[in-house]
Parts: sequence; structure tokens; C-alpha cells
Amino acid sequence: MDPYGNPDPMMPDEAEPQGYEHGPINEMGEPPHQGEVIPFPGQYMQPMEPPHVLDLRRRVIMLQKLAQLDNAAEMIEPGELANIGSKVCREFKIDEDSRKEWRATADRAMAMARQKKEGKSYPWEGASNVKFPLLTTAALQFAARAYPAIVDGPRLVKVTVLGRDPDGTKAAMADRVSQHMSYQLLYQMPDWEAEMDTALHQIPVVGCAFKKVYADGTREAGVCSDLVSAFDFVVHQRTKTLETVPRATHVFELYPHEIADRIRAGKFTEFDYKGGAEEQGEDDDAPHMFLEQHRYLDLDGDGVEEPWIVTVHKKLEKVCRIKPGFDISKIVLDQERGQIIRIPRKNYFVKIPFIPDPEGGFYDVGFGKLLEATSDVIDTTINQMMDAGTLQNSGGGFIGAGLNLSKAQLRMEPGKYKTVTGSGDDIRKAIVQMQHPGPSDVLYKLLELMIDAGKDIAAVKDVLTGETPTNQTATSTMAAIEQGLKVFTAIYKRIFRALKAEYRMIFEINRESLNQPKYIKLMDEPVEVLQSDYHDEMDVLPVADPNTVTDMQRMAKAQFLMEQVQAGNPFINPFEATKRALEAARIERIQDVLTQPPEPDPLAKEGAQAEVDLKKAQTVKTVADAEVALAQVMLPIGMPVTVAQPTFMPPQQPGMMPPGGQMGGPMDGPPMPQDMPPDMGGMPPPDQMGMPPVDMGGAPQMSPEDMQMMALQMGGGQPPRPETSYIAPGLGG
Repeated sequence: MDPYGNPDPMMPDEAEPQGYEHGPINEMGEPPHQGEVIPFPGQYMQPMEPPHVLDLRRRVIMLQKLAQLDNAAEMIEPGELANIGSKVCREFKIDEDSRKEWRATADRAMAMARQKKEGKSYPWEGASNVKFPLLTTAALQFAARAYPAIVDGPRLVKVTVLGRDPDGTKAAMADRVSQHMSYQLLYQMPDWEAEMDTALHQIPVVGCAFKKVYADGTREAGVCSDLVSAFDFVVHQRTKTLETVPRATHVFELYPHEIADRIRAGKFTEFDYKGGAEEQGEDDDAPHMFLEQHRYLDLDGDGVEEPWIVTVHKKLEKVCRIKPGFDISKIVLDQERGQIIRIPRKNYFVKIPFIPDPEGGFYDVGFGKLLEATSDVIDTTINQMMDAGTLQNSGGGFIGAGLNLSKAQLRMEPGKYKTVTGSGDDIRKAIVQMQHPGPSDVLYKLLELMIDAGKDIAAVKDVLTGETPTNQTATSTMAAIEQGLKVFTAIYKRIFRALKAEYRMIFEINRESLNQPKYIKLMDEPVEVLQSDYHDEMDVLPVADPNTVTDMQRMAKAQFLMEQVQAGNPFINPFEATKRALEAARIERIQDVLTQPPEPDPLAKEGAQAEVDLKKAQTVKTVADAEVALAQVMLPIGMPVTVAQPTFMPPQQPGMMPPGGQMGGPMDGPPMPQDMPPDMGGMPPPDQMGMPPVDMGGAPQMSPEDMQMMALQMGGGQPPRPETSYIAPGLGG
């Protein structure tokens, strides 16, 4: 028998088969066949194993049996259940007391943000008690910027691939998973977007909020992600992380009919819950308060505490349900020593932080805490100024006892005169008017100073609320926005970190529970998503950019691009800059508004190319002229000069004339006139084209080889090739 009076699963009625000294045996009492795997723990164990190994197997089987129940409280004795209920409520009170200071600040901040109206009796009954909406403005501005940055388009979830992906298989899987998870959040979980909007209004006030992520086969998405207020999630203030906290309590309410539904479904043990409402009064349908505590308990009596989720009626301290908070397949065992090393706890909660507590507390700090002292000064200053104005307008003073003036005649009304017994001099002497100077200029300057200080803390600048100078450039506006959003940018990154953790938990649930293919149509064609798509080597994260969280930032960047286009920056594409500006302005159907730039005219393109070729030809002619002039200077007077016709070289032989003096093709420039003299770049006379040198009036005749050698000696360098002109060093080549 086990500790709860049930038959021991390790001791069946029939004796276990004997005779096998090594390895496990299957249910038929035979050694496993080739390829057969006996799961651990199995029903029948090898009798020759050491006692501590058998004991370890029994303990794991007992945990497995408890984990398979919808409500493990049915296996616990009533006396033990009563002790567990009392322990849960007692330790919940300990955790609640540890965060008492944070709770008081959060309550005041929530009252300030909601502009809760309260009476005031000082300095007189009904005195002014105005709450300046500094915190309200800060919370609204933060949520207004963060909400569209997070819920930005139909793709909320971006899936990245870790590791190598040579054939793109992982990338295709990542795209399908991205579409599926985004479809789940937007369409199959209709409360997710609304609750995210609520969370973004809560965290700037109280400091943090929580998301509870869990599998639910009754829902269309198969998963739930519920918002849990920081007021309803209780842990000890000295807690470091949710992974290491010994207990965490979710406080929630259920109506009587919901309690009855859970009892009939077998999720709650049957108990008398009448009269257990926190504020019963005359309302029989008032909600009941429950504590769902994620904690450690030793339910199997083996000395090792396991993670369990215990639900207790707060007022009655009745245990309603106990379910496992662990996965039986992830228990870490040491079979050699017969010990359970660790039982990992499932994580159901994600904290959405705002600003970390400087003292290291678990609950983060919101604007309600940061602006508390500043808001008190602002409110006091405003109320004093209003009270001073009230005194100045209402008047008041002293009346002598000798003046016959009833109390009914003390209050004056516009356009009415009161009759009194006494002369004018007597009235002036008998009534002394109190002098109230009215609101002080010093208080007004103090008020301005404190409001500016509060805006600095909350980062609520004029440039962030839409008020910018009309003559300010885009660069100056971007710089002002970036400086004003320094605080917000860091907060957004913390929120995106929390969203990444939430998406990862949904990813894990889909990987375990997505049994049938899902067909979705989010952006593209219908996509079939399989369980195999949820691969281990993937990471999920929000798709929005935490560095660009406002429309003003996007518009300022677009304006900067357009300023560069107007300035004629040759490195900026005008079409692409205009397209991005329209996208930043969120113009719908951009393709109907923006037209592609026209293709360039082929004739104009050819004309531009011809102009370039002409410039090249002119450059070649200039070089040729320089060659001729140099050759004439270097040779004796009257000596003929052979200069080849300049032309462009074929691409396969850059810088070389075609062999044999043949032209490689038509000249790119206009043809040289044949009647131009050689010194002007024209062709030499026919008698000088390869003909013997002509007698120049008694001058000694020289062969072409001697002429070239002399030019080489005079100019220095290599002999010019045949049918090419000589080019002096430094003039080209």
C-alpha cells in the first residue's frame, strides 16, 4: 500500500516474472525485443535492481500518478488539506505585508491618475483640493506612444532562425510560425490586444503588470494570455526573479455560479461556499476571493518538495484544487544514488516592468512613485493660491457690537443694498475689513518650477505632445524628440523583453499541443502550419522597433530625407525618399498615389553618350597635337615626321594600334580633315606616308631607323613602335 491507502503500483497481485538478471522486462514478462524501448518508469521492474533504485522508481511513479489527476486534492486526507489551506493563507499574508509600502504608494498613485475627488477640511471646510493632472498626462502620453508601437500591423511576432540554414528550410518554417502566432494573438485571442492596452496604462502608474500564459484546449487558440494586475499578484518584496521565488499567489474572484460549474466539472472539490464572499451584504451573487498559489509541497511523503498549484478559498481557507506545477518528463534523477536531483517548475507568469526599483525590490517603480513628492507640492501650491483668491474675493472682517446689523444682512448680493441702524461714520468705524492680498507671485513662480520638474521626470515635453516650433528643421526636431524620449526608449526595451518572453511561452505551448495542422490566411496565401514547424532552433521577438515609437519620430525622419532631396543630394533616391515619407504619414494605398519615375529617353541617352565620346576624341586630339609638337622640336629642322592617325583602340588591346596599321573601327569622334597640316593633327602628305625621305635642300638624308634612334637619344626612353607617334615622358601614353 502507498501512503494514501492505494495499492502499490510496484507490487501487483501476481508475482513479477523471475529469472532475468540484467535489464528491464516488458509487460509480457519477457526481455525486450530488438528495438523495443521500455519507458522509465515502467510497470514491471527488474527484481535484481538495488533497493534504492526501486525506491526511486516508486517515487517517480507516485508523482506521475498524482500529476495525471485533474485535482490531486482528492488523494489527500481532509486533515492534511486543512493544514495546507491554512498554510497557504498564512504565507500569503506574510508576502502581502512585505509589500505594504509599495501597495500604499500604488493606491495613492492610482487615485491621482484617476483624478479621484476628495473633500478637504483645512484651512476650512470645503477648501480647495485640486489634483494637478501631471501623472494622468504622463500615463496617457506613455500609453499613446507605446500602444501603436507594439501593435503595429498584422505581424506582431517575428521568428528568427538560430544556426545555419543553407537551403532556407528553417526560414520558411519561421515565416509560417510568425504568421500563425500573430494570427493567434490578433484573431483567436480577442482579449489580448485590449488587455495589452490596459497594461500600458497600468505600468506607468503603479510600476508593473503581469501576464499569465497557459494552455487551454477549450479555447480556439489553444492558449491563453491573461492580464494580471500587480495588485492581484503577490510575492515577497525581496524576491529576485519569478524563477527562484518559493511561492507566488494570484488573487482572483469567482461568482457563485462559476464555483458551481467547477465543482460539477471535477476541477474543484465539493465544499459549502455559501457566505464566503468578501463583501456579502444582501447580495447572494457577490464574488468570492480565491488564492491560486504556486508553491512547493511534499505530497508524496518522500522528503522532496515538488512544485504544485494550490487553489484556496481565501475567507473559508478551504483547499479547492491541487494540480501539478511541473512536467514529469523533465525531472532530473540520479539513478546511481537513487535520488531526485531537481524538479523544474513550470513558469506561467511574465512581468511587464517599467522602471526597476533602485532598492532592489521585486515590484518596479512607476511615475506614481517618482512624481509623488512633486505632485504634492504642485497640488498644495495650487490649492493655496485658490484659497487665497477665495479669501480675496469673499472678504470678511470685524463688526462692532454697537452696530445694529443682523447676521442675515452680512452677506451682500449684487445690485442690492442693505438697511442698517446707524450713520455712515458709525458704520465705517464699526466694520473693519480684513485685507487679503490674494495669490502670491512667489507661489506662481514656484508652481511653474515644480511643473517643469515634473515634466522632466515624466518626459512629457511640448515636442512630445505635438507642439513644435513652425520654423524648426527636421534635424532639430529629431534631436529634441530623441532627448525627450531617453527615458521612454529604455522602458520600451524592457517591455519588448517581456513580450519576447511571453511569445516564447506561447511558442512552447504550441510546440506541445498543436496536434492538427492549422490553416491561416493573415497576409499572403493560405498557409498550413504543422507542429514540426515549431523547431527548437528558433527565437521569437516583437517585430516593432523600440527605437522608433512615435509618429513624430517617423515623420521627422521622413522630413529629413525630403530636405536632402530638395537640397539636391546626388546620393539620395527621390522616389524612395518620397515613398518612405508617405509610409511614415501612414497614407493608405500608396501605389495609387505614387507613380514610378519615367524611363530615360533613348535618344537623349544616345545624345549624352555622343557628347561623352566627343569629349574623348577631343582629348585624344590634344594628346596627338602634343606628340607632333614634341617630335618637331626634337628632330633637326626640315626633317620629315611620320605621325599615325589617332584613333580609339579595340577593347581587347587597350593602348595599342591594330596590327599592320589597320584601323580597329570607326572613330568615336568626328573624322580628322585630310588637308590639315601635320602640326595641326592632320594626315601627312601621301609622299610622306611610308615613302623615302625627301631632300630638304642639302640637308643630310637619314633613314627612318636613324631618325628614330636620334629621337630616342634626345628624348630618352624606349624607341617608338612602328606606325605610332613618339610620346614624351609625362605627356601620356
